[in-house]
Amino acid sequence: MNESQRKHIKDALEHIPDLSASWLAYRAQQTNALLAMLETGAEAETLRAYLNDWWVHRDGTSNETRHEFAELMNDLAMTLSDRQRRILETQLADLRKELATFL
Repeated sequence: MNESQRKHIKDALEHIPDLSASWLAYRAQQTNALLAMLETGAEAETLRAYLNDWWVHRDGTSNETRHEFAELMNDLAMTLSDRQRRILETQLADLRKELATFL
């Protein structure tokens, strides 16, 4: 990231409360539930729905926090150079492929 992007994130994070402890607890809860489903042989559609709710819809997280994070990501997206955008798109495509192998 360039200096302006780093400053934008730093400034934005000063307005977002520190949710580290609750985030880690939420993540552990979601991960444990996923592992339990995998251990019991949950069907692919059940896993797909669970991951979609967790990773896409961010079920169980604060609406305010989701909104602030989405605004930050949207603002940051507007500042990406062509090179940064290509790298991000490649990384997201790779992550999507990796995640698809689980379903």
